[in-house]
Amino acid sequence: GAAHPVAMAPGYGAAPAPTAAHAAGDPGKFARAMSLLRPGVRGRLDALFASGAVSPGDVDACAIDSLAAFPESQGAEMVDCFAQAMVAEGSRIRNKTGFFIGVIKRFRKHAPGAGP
Repeated sequence: GAAHPVAMAPGYGAAPAPTAAHAAGDPGKFARAMSLLRPGVRGRLDALFASGAVSPGDVDACAIDSLAAFPESQGAEMVDCFAQAMVAEGSRIRNKTGFFIGVIKRFRKHAPGAGP
């Protein structure tokens, strides 16, 4: 049988497949999430990304969105906690978004009413 039995319309395959776009993350969504953060929190994240311990592609926009719901002092503390773990153990942590969400959940649990 033919490798591609169905002919595609011209230009149809130009856009990336939804699964590929999702796996790589949406840079627009990430930038929007970063823009919603308070300056102190955004600055800490920018410094973390600049350090090379974590790249922006390692953290999904949903985790960044969650940070925006917290007061600046708590958001900054969460980023610091995440950054310390990434510097110490980052190479062994495969799912950095999952780890970051875990940090956020621990803060939410210990500070009721602080987050959503």
